[in-house]
Amino acid sequence: MAPPSADEVVPLVGKNIMFSHPANVIQFHIALWLLLAIAAILILFMYFFYNSFGRDDPILYSQINVTSQQKNK
Repeated sequence: MAPPSADEVVPLVGKNIMFSHPANVIQFHIALWLLLAIAAILILFMYFFYNSFGRDDPILYSQINVTSQQKNK
């Protein structure tokens, strides 16, 4: 028995996926996923950057206390 040809092995959808949609649809999806990835990276960076300061930073609180005491005098 002969081995199957490439057309029988590769699914038709997988083989022709780039030709089954118009170019603008493919470009839109690529741009959409890139923008979502950039937004997720930016949000994660902002989250970890904000949390890197910590709420119990003694230097930060000493500066806040000094300025608040100066305003109260």
